[in-house]
Amino acid sequence: MDKQLQALKHNLEAAVQCAMESCETSGHGASDHFRGVTKMITHGKGGLSVLNDEATQ
Repeated sequence: MDKQLQALKHNLEAAVQCAMESCETSGHGASDHFRGVTKMITHGKGGLSVLNDEATQ
């Protein structure tokens, strides 16, 4: 990943984290407004698994 894309990803992750904290601080559950990001991946023999792809990773 080039440096600009890494910086953009970092800034987006920080903004989402800040928004989630603001929800919690104001008495609203962040899970009511945000959900974790997951991806389905295919195994070698065609099986499927869920891969967590959280913004904090």
